[in-house]
Amino acid sequence: MTALLSAFVAAFWGIVARFSAMFVRIMWKIITFFVSVVTTQAFHAFLQNNPDEAAKLWEKITTTFFEADPVWLEAVGKYMRSLTGFEVDVSDITTGLFTSGEALGEAFLYPMLNLILPGGFTEAEGGKPQEAKLRPQDGLEGAERFLGTNLRFQMQAWWLHVLGDMQSFGMFKSLKDLPNAISWSYGLGWLSWLVMGVPFRMGISEPLEKYFNMVYRPTELTRKQLIDAAMAGFIPEDDMVEKLREMGYDEGLISVIINMELDTLSAAELRKFLLYGLEMHDDITMWYRRRGHPPGEAASLAWCLADEESQSIRQQIAKEALSNYQDETFTWAQTEPYLTAAHYKPGERSLMRTLADMRRIPKPPKEPTALPAQQRCELSNNKSYVWGLAI
Repeated sequence: MTALLSAFVAAFWGIVARFSAMFVRIMWKIITFFVSVVTTQAFHAFLQNNPDEAAKLWEKITTTFFEADPVWLEAVGKYMRSLTGFEVDVSDITTGLFTSGEALGEAFLYPMLNLILPGGFTEAEGGKPQEAKLRPQDGLEGAERFLGTNLRFQMQAWWLHVLGDMQSFGMFKSLKDLPNAISWSYGLGWLSWLVMGVPFRMGISEPLEKYFNMVYRPTELTRKQLIDAAMAGFIPEDDMVEKLREMGYDEGLISVIINMELDTLSAAELRKFLLYGLEMHDDITMWYRRRGHPPGEAASLAWCLADEESQSIRQQIAKEALSNYQDETFTWAQTEPYLTAAHYKPGERSLMRTLADMRRIPKPPKEPTALPAQQRCELSNNKSYVWGLAI
């Protein structure tokens, strides 16, 4: 009974302690909130009622910001040296050497590139990167260096902010965001991605992609390459079907795609098959269907292709019959059926008869013409010709 009572008392006081702590925290937040509001309003009222003191305070803040203490500038120089390995003299900062954007960019661009980009070498510390042939492994090294550099920037930027607040007693709380706001208003933050993206892509991204390509080999055969390889017997058809499933095709689409890709014969090759009787009319029709022709059109084209050789022979027979008619060996009644069999239309047959009739008209004999001057000269030099004239 005593133990139960002790446990109850302990639990009760535990609950009381937790509620007390919670109450104290809530009250503390309320008190600090009101104190902050009252202090802020009192400070604003003081500045409004004492404009001279407000002007002195503002002058002190701006002087501290734009004419920084050399002790503070030395800390900044050490910070930049720890990040880039490039020495920044305090006198250069205090005398305004880095007020020129070009000088500042030249001072820090190459050390930063040499800090991050892999595979290169420099003629001197902080110099321009020299020519280098990157390997896939260099991309992995560059990624490691970039990650380390980024972490150092984040951690040391936080530490620099802490030092700035300590040095200025919190006066840089709002002023520190002004340059950043102006920079982003002009889009300089996004433009830096365009400028720095080129060396990062060439020095890190592309070699890193090659490295992981060598590790994971992610590239697959295309759809057409899969079907061609299966048809050629380089891979099993089951593997082809499985890969097409992985591409997202269902069974019906796989069948359609395979039938579409089976159109590998040319018209000349198909004619050879027809010549030796290796293809049937239905096969030719399906060949045209795979090329996108509708059923009726495919059947007509298949019939024309199968009849090409016979049509060529019929045309030769019609030509020979027309020649016989022109020589008056055949009558027109004997000739015309051959032209009809060769699929010449009535109008075409009429024109062919007119042409043949015109060729049957006897031509008048040609009158002798005078010899050209050159030929007469050659004959005059011929002794037999001259002797013949003398006789």
